[in-house]
Amino acid sequence: FYRNDFVPGFFAEYTFKWNSKITIVTGIRGDYHTRAGFQFNPRVHAKFSLTDKTTLRIAAGSGFRVPNLLTENQSLLASSRSIIFQENPTKELAWNYGLSLTQKFNLFNREGSLAVDFFRTDFLKQAIIDIDNADATATISNLHGKSFSNSLLIELNFEVLKGLDFKMAYRLEDVRSTYHGILLQKPLQALNKGLVVLSYKTPNQQWQFDINTSINGRRRLPNSFDGEADKRYTPRYVLLNAQILKYFKHAEIFA
Repeated sequence: FYRNDFVPGFFAEYTFKWNSKITIVTGIRGDYHTRAGFQFNPRVHAKFSLTDKTTLRIAAGSGFRVPNLLTENQSLLASSRSIIFQENPTKELAWNYGLSLTQKFNLFNREGSLAVDFFRTDFLKQAIIDIDNADATATISNLHGKSFSNSLLIELNFEVLKGLDFKMAYRLEDVRSTYHGILLQKPLQALNKGLVVLSYKTPNQQWQFDINTSINGRRRLPNSFDGEADKRYTPRYVLLNAQILKYFKHAEIFA
């Protein structure tokens, strides 16, 4: 895999603004990569200030990258699997599009915000690391079939009391690729995740208390046995972190 990569390119961007309500940024990038060849990728971002407290953002575009297979998958080297290169993927191509809505609000004279993001990525070319083999091998090849990612994030931030901040978030990451001719959830990737955070700082700014709770959904385990594709999952689990922080004039100490 010894190589020298040479990537000359150009980038152009145009920004349109209308008052303070609408901002649209369009761009195009062109590159020549010694392994991927000529690549042209358009992109557009738009921001709409619907009200003083409501903002809508829209984005779409394409992109490419050249994978560094062994560097990006070092865990395979410690997995006792035999690594088989069926093909040597030289580039990955994808289209990405989505939107984001942010709503600020006041409740009981306290400020808060609610944000919803949804993005989808469709892969046209992709390096597939296949560990769904019954013979304890890991095969590396180009994508043959469909591959996509849907990402949904809902986040709520609110100041419950003065000095007491509350955050709650939910993330859906539906990442699927084609393995052995079957469209499956990416192994070891959690479909659902949750987060609850409480943080309190005393009025004298000398103490801070933090509680962070993450909820992790089940993950698909690689198919290590014939006939069990898409049937083996890890259990769900919750991880709790708590911290107490004491501020001094020239130092901090925490437990």
